[in-house]
Amino acid sequence: MPARRQPGPTPPAKKLKTTNAALPADEEVNLAYYHAVQEDCHKILTHLGEDFPCQPAVAIAKANEESEGGIQEPYSSDAASRALGNQGAYVAAVNMFWMDFLKSPTPGVPLRRKSVEDLADYIWPQGALPSFLLKLLEVQAPASTTVAEVPQGLQMLSPEGYAHAALCACARDLPQHKEQWARILRSVPCAFVVVPSGGRDVWIHAWNKRNAITQDYESLSRTALQQAIEIATLKSRFEADEGRPLNNGDFFQLLTAQGLKKASSQDDLSPNLIANAIQVYEKIRGPEMLEPLADLETRYGSKSCLNEMCNLHALAQKPKPEARVFVLQGIHDLVVRGLVNNEDITKTSLRGDKSNAGWIALLELKRNCLQHWLTIELPKAKVADKDRMLLKEKLASHKAYRENLCGEDVSWQGGLARSSLEALQLLEKLVFNKHYDNGLKGMARAHKNAEEVTEHDSIREDWSKVVSMRENELMEEAVKDKMDQEAPEEEPTVLASMRKPPTAFSEHSLGYWTSLANTSVRRHVSFVVVPGTQGQMQRLVAQSSLKDLEREEGKKLVMVWLDTDLMGEAPGPKAQPGLRRSLPLEANGELRSIVHGTMQARGAQLKTAEGETTCPAPGELICVHDGGRKIMPEVRKLFRAMTSKGDILDCNEKQASIVFNEETIRVRKQRIKSSEAYTCQTSMSMFTRSILVPTMIPEKRRAHYQGYNTGDVIGWVDAVPANALWEAPRPVKEKVLGKKTLTLTAAEEGSSFAKKRILLHFQRLSKDQKQLRAAEGRLETVFSGTRLPQQFHSELLASLCCQGVVDLTPGQGFLEQACLDARVPVLAVCLSEAHAEALEERLTKYCLSKFVEQGHTLYREGANKFLKPDGSIKEDKGDDEPEEVPKPKPKAKPKASKKKKRVDDDNSGDDEEPEDDTEAGDTKKPPPKKKKSKKEDAEASSGSEELW
Repeated sequence: MPARRQPGPTPPAKKLKTTNAALPADEEVNLAYYHAVQEDCHKILTHLGEDFPCQPAVAIAKANEESEGGIQEPYSSDAASRALGNQGAYVAAVNMFWMDFLKSPTPGVPLRRKSVEDLADYIWPQGALPSFLLKLLEVQAPASTTVAEVPQGLQMLSPEGYAHAALCACARDLPQHKEQWARILRSVPCAFVVVPSGGRDVWIHAWNKRNAITQDYESLSRTALQQAIEIATLKSRFEADEGRPLNNGDFFQLLTAQGLKKASSQDDLSPNLIANAIQVYEKIRGPEMLEPLADLETRYGSKSCLNEMCNLHALAQKPKPEARVFVLQGIHDLVVRGLVNNEDITKTSLRGDKSNAGWIALLELKRNCLQHWLTIELPKAKVADKDRMLLKEKLASHKAYRENLCGEDVSWQGGLARSSLEALQLLEKLVFNKHYDNGLKGMARAHKNAEEVTEHDSIREDWSKVVSMRENELMEEAVKDKMDQEAPEEEPTVLASMRKPPTAFSEHSLGYWTSLANTSVRRHVSFVVVPGTQGQMQRLVAQSSLKDLEREEGKKLVMVWLDTDLMGEAPGPKAQPGLRRSLPLEANGELRSIVHGTMQARGAQLKTAEGETTCPAPGELICVHDGGRKIMPEVRKLFRAMTSKGDILDCNEKQASIVFNEETIRVRKQRIKSSEAYTCQTSMSMFTRSILVPTMIPEKRRAHYQGYNTGDVIGWVDAVPANALWEAPRPVKEKVLGKKTLTLTAAEEGSSFAKKRILLHFQRLSKDQKQLRAAEGRLETVFSGTRLPQQFHSELLASLCCQGVVDLTPGQGFLEQACLDARVPVLAVCLSEAHAEALEERLTKYCLSKFVEQGHTLYREGANKFLKPDGSIKEDKGDDEPEEVPKPKPKAKPKASKKKKRVDDDNSGDDEEPEDDTEAGDTKKPPPKKKKSKKEDAEASSGSEELW
């Protein structure tokens, strides 16, 4: 910015310094505003040259030279001296940079950058050829009789926003229209005016000039708050000039005598208006009160409900001093959140009348209720101290309420007890919403206190539910503590041994390597058991290791995985004999609470007061595999409110088909009866807040399959073979699956199909195996419907750029194994404690086997010296002991040729493949096959589900 200089001889040309220019006296009020002006000047001088402020005004060009010259005769020091001496005024074209842009004629009044930008867009639209300034810019004439050849630091009397708007438009357009803007800035119509007595007269002249211009430019008009500050500041100046305090009547007479004018949109100047303005100036101060006013002005402009002096005076005069900030922020919050229309906030609605309480009295009562509940009712109900302090922090003000409860990140609620969540909802209805307003208005009119509010029928009933819920929680905690104290010490299990630190074992022993493997598992995998309520699910996810992940929107995302094949017991290879159905899927039950609780913990917004969360948060992906069943219409109900009548989802859905290698599907079948005996295709739906690629993640080639992540087909996928499925006796399987087991119906138990299958299986065993199975029970696959292999899950992690995973159906851990390979943190939501422990053991053994696999991400150098490929320990034979030479195997005795008989067992709906448990010496032939009747054949082929 040009340094301020007194008029004098023509200065030598030198560069303008903008970075070290001194700011005016009102820099505390308008610091950000003047910084923006300085940035505009710096950009202009960068393009037009540092010596631009020293260049003379442009003269009018000769005829037929449209692209040259200015629009008015340029400034002349001789003409200026004669005109000012004779008439007290002089009009000429000047260089705009001769003016002091940082000196306001009315210092201390807040200036609005947005108004300047709006005016710049209005006069000089972006993209159009800029036009010359046509309105005179008035400046104060030099006090000295000697007029400088090139004036500098001219004091503007016109509204500074007009000149600043020209700078803003020029800086916005450059380097476009560079030559045109240079001519415009050097041909600015300017009027030099002699203002006799300085300070006070300068202010009056600036006031009148502004009101004259605001008839054309509404964006330059003063807001009610600006007018109040201006009147109060001007009164202080008058009192300083007069040397005595002035009452409002005397001040009004002085203003009238000075010829003060008003704009058509302003209230008539009167002693009452002056009194109101001074009270507003004294009581509405500080950022906590000015920020809501500025926000409403940004939203509604001059039509803001708080851009009226009478409304501001009501907020300054009626509330108690300690409640004034809360009341003003409350009015702003009601309008911003759409609970009250902007035009409905009037002087009458704020103050109330003889029969109705106004917003001010109501908000004062709500503030008292909030303090009463936080300090008295919550401690009385024995709400946990940490929950109470957290509620006090998140509900400290209306601004804090909007940030913490109306924003996208509400994961902090996961740390609250259920009773604390209910208390939070009650306070939200009572203080920040209009749920109880009808009753509260009557009590505010009657000047009731917060204790009397607690006796209101509906409020007392709702609060009693919270108190009862907290009492039950305390009783449960007491019982749990007692059980923990009385619980006998259990003997250490295999998992407990795995969890011991490596230092508890001798180096390079099997326990040592197993402990290292378990440490790797627990570093990346967290195990929890699926809870019973949505609130508990929200807390589990919010408190998991995923809470520390930093969102990388546009680059990475967090995936929530749901495979409907693994939600419980299902038919498949070596499943429960006779089982031909899967668990039904219902969206409006446990599944809704689990999915919505997960989304809410990950920062998604609540859709309804019932806790529905139908749209994932930014950077989050909900991925659902349908398993080939027609269940997606039911799944889509999770992503719209239960009260929604249409089928439109609240989020974006991308569908992808998964195509399996047909040979891997056939080997899981025992018999291919017809062309409809199996299918090689399932589908997967991905639900996100916005379009997946490229909005949330970049386009990327798939790592293990052909194509890109923009495609809607993934193939060919090798289905998990039957011998890779997790097998366990029926009692163990029931412990793992918990409540997700299925009991055979009477029809299933009595079918000849089930009986023959059990009998056939038992007959094919050897004598020792029969005795063992009789003791243990038949082995069954635990998650019989498992189809998607680890490679598929590794593909998802890579092509979807996952930085974290919430696995709602971990099954036997193929996704967790992929996460271990990729070092991606994952939360595994297991069906039971037995499931979680068994899964941790399986993953530990998986890590142990990968320690010796060179090139693997889990490979540990030196582990192959002590571990075998299967993870077992090598025997230490010593250096002197010779290696054992393997003996040649004796030739096998020739066997009598035996023709295999095909089992005439219609198993077209089941994936079980025959077991090869018969010993080499067992040559006993199976019993002769009995011809089935038509009835038995019909029973065997019946079934509604496509089994795998």
